[in-house]
Amino acid sequence: MAFGQSSGPQASAKQMQYLEALLGKAGFATFREARHPLGLTQRQAGGKFSTAEASALIELLLASPTAASRGADDDSSAENADEGTGVRTTSDKRRPKYARLRAVKNPSEEVQAIIAKGLTRPDGKPLNIFGTLANHPALLKRFNVLGGFFLSKGTLPEREREIVILRVGWNCRAVYEFGQHTIIGKRAGLTDAEIAALIRKPDSYAWRTPDAVLIAMADELCADDCVSDKTWQDLAARWDEAQLAELVMLAGFYRMVSGFLNSTGVQLDPDTPGWPD
Repeated sequence: MAFGQSSGPQASAKQMQYLEALLGKAGFATFREARHPLGLTQRQAGGKFSTAEASALIELLLASPTAASRGADDDSSAENADEGTGVRTTSDKRRPKYARLRAVKNPSEEVQAIIAKGLTRPDGKPLNIFGTLANHPALLKRFNVLGGFFLSKGTLPEREREIVILRVGWNCRAVYEFGQHTIIGKRAGLTDAEIAALIRKPDSYAWRTPDAVLIAMADELCADDCVSDKTWQDLAARWDEAQLAELVMLAGFYRMVSGFLNSTGVQLDPDTPGWPD
């Protein structure tokens, strides 16, 4: 794509928010401060574009009827998402309301033994996620090993672990993940107010600094697949090398799980909460 100078049409705030999310999702750049000719400036992502190139790119996007009109009225625009973190760029309307991949109803004895090692519902039946993964028994077995490590053999305190998982679940708009870990998070010591705050902007709640750093880490990984230098330094001031590795892998694992849950349409188990009010 050739980049050139263009005055370009002016965009509404809603349109700009959509385009910003579009660029960030594509891994190109995001636009934050009021220095750009269009009222924004560029934060380079991975050195892919110079400031001038990124400026020209957004002007070309603004000139696109599809992008400009979609930013104004699509429920998946960034403004629709910005009530929380501004990271997620989709709405619940894009999540399937039915199970695309059905849970195994009559698993073999081998699969039943694998499922029994994981979490179950109060009635003893397997959680929907495990019933769905039972379509691939070998994968289910290995999934339980790694997931079980994070939940029972890791080095992170339970409460801090759950802050990361819940924030990732929110950023990914994985209501199943958030609901299950609402239950687990309460057992780990999170309050109702803290869990509700994990679907809001970080500054909307009086988080202790160590908690706020974990939230920043989750947000940055979900937005750009990389923890910033500042956040890494803040993490390293508290956690040792093994715990730093575990924190990043924890966020990545539950981001993967969230994508599986969303894409296969795993539905909430009975008595599992959804999003906080």
